[in-house]
Amino acid sequence: MSEAMKSSANPNSGRPGRSGTIGGGLWTALERIVSQVAQLVIFIVAARLLGPADFGLFALVAACAILLQRVAEGGWAPYIMSWPGDTTVPRQVLLVAIASGVLAAIFGIVSGGVLAAVGMSPEVVTLVELFSVWVCLAVVSSTQKGILIWRGQLRASSLAEMSGELVGLGIALLALYSGAGVFALAYGRLAMQATHLLVSFAATRMTPLPGLRGDAFRTMLRTSGHFFFARMIYNFRVYTATFLVGFFLGPAAVGFYRAAERLTGALGEVVGVPAHIVAWNLFRQARAKHDGKTDGFQSVANWFIPAVFAASIPLFLWLGLMGHDIVVGLLGEEWLPALPVLGLLAIARMLAVFGQTTEPVLSLAGEIRRLPPVALLYLGVTVALVAVSAPFGLVPLAVSQILISVTVITTTAILFRRYAAIDWREVVPNMVPLIVPLMLGAGCLVLLRDGPVGREWHPMARAVLFSVPAVAIYAGGLAVTAPKLRRSVMCRLRRRGSKGGDM
Repeated sequence: MSEAMKSSANPNSGRPGRSGTIGGGLWTALERIVSQVAQLVIFIVAARLLGPADFGLFALVAACAILLQRVAEGGWAPYIMSWPGDTTVPRQVLLVAIASGVLAAIFGIVSGGVLAAVGMSPEVVTLVELFSVWVCLAVVSSTQKGILIWRGQLRASSLAEMSGELVGLGIALLALYSGAGVFALAYGRLAMQATHLLVSFAATRMTPLPGLRGDAFRTMLRTSGHFFFARMIYNFRVYTATFLVGFFLGPAAVGFYRAAERLTGALGEVVGVPAHIVAWNLFRQARAKHDGKTDGFQSVANWFIPAVFAASIPLFLWLGLMGHDIVVGLLGEEWLPALPVLGLLAIARMLAVFGQTTEPVLSLAGEIRRLPPVALLYLGVTVALVAVSAPFGLVPLAVSQILISVTVITTTAILFRRYAAIDWREVVPNMVPLIVPLMLGAGCLVLLRDGPVGREWHPMARAVLFSVPAVAIYAGGLAVTAPKLRRSVMCRLRRRGSKGGDM
């Protein structure tokens, strides 16, 4: 680590204690719920008004834009989140992020001109140009979010996200019902990012600062490079399926596959994003308490990892078991070809949630350099499995995603044991008490789903109302079979309530 990275901790960063972290995690969970509800509403309306083919076309262009965004945002945000010094370097990195976002936007607009010159449809060209502007805003937004998390302002970060999502929702719906077609979705994203920027800048009040050069600049590039390559490879892995489905099966198949991904992804983010942010804070605090060593990681993992699974598994079980009602209720019977894919992707997402802790744990353990080669391994497995399965249809492709998730969770367990002093043999016993409550909750849901009650109800009403007693049974069973987990979480929530604090 360079001398710059060893500078004194910022006394004004406002980082919360563990109780504050849990409170911030609740704000982040609320943010994800609002975000996913807003995006699902847009998705549902767009799916009904546009149909699978147009929605698939939008998904392909959006996937390309997201990859460009990942290139432009480098590793600026995680570099800031791991910075131990004062505000000087984060402000300097913010200026770098603005410059890279502008360059990415220029590249995207020029690419749109090239597409127009080779005869691409005006609709696609306009989408590319709109998304180019979005990329610039998104790069700066992600860096601003990193600054807010670094400062411990998790509540402000959540409010910025929620404000953006609600404004984006309003603009997208207005444009959709005004007949703007696929452009409406781009307008919504632009409005979302612009609002997020305004609110987050108001919270940080940190202006960009020039002057990052020499050893500090090289340190930033080297450290951010590890994050960048790992995240870039991850995004290539995520969107490989989308591109290959489009290549082998066409835009309509992309629409069905992306619909299933969107529904499973919504639930995945509700748990995964808070888990990612809380993991950064909890494991950083554990490292600080043990003089920069990983000695305290095991005790955090013993309760945190089971808590993540306890929160995520019921969501994906609900999605898999009530998938028919959810698809028909939200999207209509036209989208039922996505149903088999939905159930399989729910299993894959459920297994993959734990991967959200990989980046913070390895980074804080001083093993950032492990991320790119591991990401390359995952990319190789993904490309091989997807390339083999995609030509045979959506269901084999979805099965390949389960195999990929199994590879990820197995590799992560090995990495944690070797480099972060986290032994899964201590974690797994704390997860065993989840089995009986999950079986009871799932059994209740299946009995209600297959019973005579509610057959005349709206499908989505069935899916939601039937989940209420199932969740109650699951929660009651969990309180009985997993008292240690319940006490760990409640203890931290009580500390948060007694201490308060600005998130």
